[in-house]
Amino acid sequence: MSIKLFAIIFLFAHSYIHFSLTSVPLPKPGALRTPFFPAWWRDSLDPLWPAAKLGLSSSGTQTLGWILLIISIAIYLLAILGLSGIPVLCPIWQVLMVIATVVSLILIGLYWHPWFVLGVLIDIALITSVTLQIPSSLYK
Repeated sequence: MSIKLFAIIFLFAHSYIHFSLTSVPLPKPGALRTPFFPAWWRDSLDPLWPAAKLGLSSSGTQTLGWILLIISIAIYLLAILGLSGIPVLCPIWQVLMVIATVVSLILIGLYWHPWFVLGVLIDIALITSVTLQIPSSLYK
């Protein structure tokens, strides 16, 4: 498998995980607190989220999460298309990747759960990879 194909699959999986966190079952009272992002199809807020402490209404907290989630996923998908060779996106896929990753970090930070440490590490690795152009064969 080529490094480019691996990167495309990895990035797609990473963006899919963002979306999948909107469908994590909510924990029952007293059960282990599981990580999830706001979903527009259910009323679900975690009072421990930093976003819940911003002074926004419940719907404002959810809307902020949806917006960040949609922006992150959409820009990741555009970066994937650019990496895949779509002419108009090909020259800017690295910029798109950094933007998507920064939005992802903001989303993770505002809707924090300790299990998201892995997501933060992945996002840092993505920004580092783009910044340092590692592996070099991906950037030729």
